[in-house]
Amino acid sequence: MEDSGDFVLAKSKNQSNDSNPSDTDLVRDGSTQPLSDPDPPESPQNEKAVADLPSKVQSCFSPLLASQRPLPPSPSLASRVFHSLLLPPHGMMGTILTYILVVLTIWVVSYCVFGQIALPGEQPITLTVQGGTVFALLVLVVVAWVAGWLVQQVHLPPLLGMILVGILLKNVPYISVARGLDPAWSAALRSTALAVILLRAGLGLDPAALRQLSAMVFRLAFLPCLSETCVVAVTSHFLLGLPWLWGFMLGFVLAAVSPAVVVPCLLGLQEKGWGVAKGIPTLVIAAASVDDVLAISAFTIFLGITFNPSADLVSVILQGPLEAVVGVVFGLVWGVLAVFLPPSPNPSTLLRLLVLVGGALLALFGSDVVGLPGSGALAVLVMAFV
Repeated sequence: MEDSGDFVLAKSKNQSNDSNPSDTDLVRDGSTQPLSDPDPPESPQNEKAVADLPSKVQSCFSPLLASQRPLPPSPSLASRVFHSLLLPPHGMMGTILTYILVVLTIWVVSYCVFGQIALPGEQPITLTVQGGTVFALLVLVVVAWVAGWLVQQVHLPPLLGMILVGILLKNVPYISVARGLDPAWSAALRSTALAVILLRAGLGLDPAALRQLSAMVFRLAFLPCLSETCVVAVTSHFLLGLPWLWGFMLGFVLAAVSPAVVVPCLLGLQEKGWGVAKGIPTLVIAAASVDDVLAISAFTIFLGITFNPSADLVSVILQGPLEAVVGVVFGLVWGVLAVFLPPSPNPSTLLRLLVLVGGALLALFGSDVVGLPGSGALAVLVMAFV
């Protein structure tokens, strides 16, 4: 009887231990809810293949790596020249490549923004700029900064005061000091601001949390955006009499999340440590960025179908996936360049800033030039994350 009682007691303890979550399932802030389901155990063959992959890649590129072929104690001129050409770029050769990349980036961005002015030639070019553009910019900057400071004094986001000032200066009668802003200048400034915001978003992402919440990021990005778009399209069709295509375009315009609002707020919360243990800032920032890419790509597709009905429907529909692929590839390539240029061990902070910001501006302005506007924002986010 005693043995049977001990067996029942041990069994009940095992069941209670199985029913309680382990320490690894709990988040760091003491919550009793696991962040996500634990990953299923991988087979030994898969683990071995994943572990051998870096060694195989390194063995393939080892003849080209500078770390595998160090210079002799007294190298000759030919040995130094050959060593300077090895990977990754290093020394004087790496610095020269960095300067070349920066100059080429500035030139290409200038062409994407200013057009023919950046090309070689001696023919005169006529430009038309709306009068009062510089004065309007100065007024907007000063008044928006003052309004943001005043709103911040009552413990509200400064962005609220800036938005209210923009609405007043644009729409209130008899206030025309800021209406002379040239539309082309305004679009270029908005793209530049978006590049800076997306760079901050990508640099603020947590790789571990993003890997764990990758599926949730896409659900949070796709489901609300598509649901809001469908509701707006149906409502605008039956209440406003808009065609279905116009209704969906209006839906994607309204459903897009503004990174200018989301990213600074989430980065502020992340600096204070709120929600970091569960990866909430990373989740929302990544989802908002993917939501923007989805809204821009879908809007571009419906815009092409509406105003170019004779175009090939398959090519128009495939433009969205093409923009995503181009954005990811360009972001990965430029992110790797920003890792190795300027060269280590003492990289120049200014040169790295120029490479990263130049790549972001090139992605946003260049994507419009090549006709893939949705790829620019995704490329900036990916390159900053890499």
